[in-house]
Amino acid sequence: HGVNGILADEMGLGKTVQIIALICDLITKIKGPFLIVVPLSTVPNWRSEFQRFAPQIPVVIFHGDKQERYELMRKILKIYKVGEEALRPVVVTTLHMIFFEIKMFTKITWKYLILDEGHCLKNINTQTSRTMRELKCLNKLILTGTPLQNNLKELWALLNFIMPNIFKNMDTFSSIFLLEDFDDNSKIVKEEQKNNVISSLHKILQPFMLRRLKSDVLLDLVPKKEIVVYCPLTTLQRTLYMHTIKNNIAELKGIRDDKEELFCCTHKTK
Repeated sequence: HGVNGILADEMGLGKTVQIIALICDLITKIKGPFLIVVPLSTVPNWRSEFQRFAPQIPVVIFHGDKQERYELMRKILKIYKVGEEALRPVVVTTLHMIFFEIKMFTKITWKYLILDEGHCLKNINTQTSRTMRELKCLNKLILTGTPLQNNLKELWALLNFIMPNIFKNMDTFSSIFLLEDFDDNSKIVKEEQKNNVISSLHKILQPFMLRRLKSDVLLDLVPKKEIVVYCPLTTLQRTLYMHTIKNNIAELKGIRDDKEELFCCTHKTK
């Protein structure tokens, strides 16, 4: 319906695949470009998941040195022929790449901006938050497994990012959920008020946030299969380990030497 939102499913429920499915649906109506901002460690996973589930969609992984970024910019501006459709690409990049090339990224009007691990915007005054707000886009979607980490101010920062015209003022938002002070004899009243606050919060978030837990979809999940892999010490690791024990037997009760044992067990050997 064109409403910005937060996908807050618990980790492990396939938020990446859901986004790929969303883009597959979107390109039947709008031709891009789409921007997905992700942590550097997840870039390979995003690439492989697109190749696995939607190999027909043009994807540009925007990451590299200055010369590589220059070549990638040309790919971002390119029109890709997919069947009978002319599409703009899906661009997968990181926050650091946006910092480096903010002028280029702000020149483009993105049809959809998707921010993975969106709780990085929980502080509205950080450079990350300010930079992301400079980007021009028609729609925004935040992915996070922890939409409410510490307090309502952080939740408001996420809501303000996706719907700034609705969630304008943090004080107004917080005041809705303030609990009135009661004396110790009013515990029942306090508990009832807390329940009302939680109910109000759910009603406010329902149009903008979708959160499901593993317990909610337990019947749809395949049974968990545990595989135990035993890794014996290599010859060199065993030699180092036994040497540590024999020469430091009197000190092995200390924390320092516990660490030495660990270092021996994890010693890098070919």
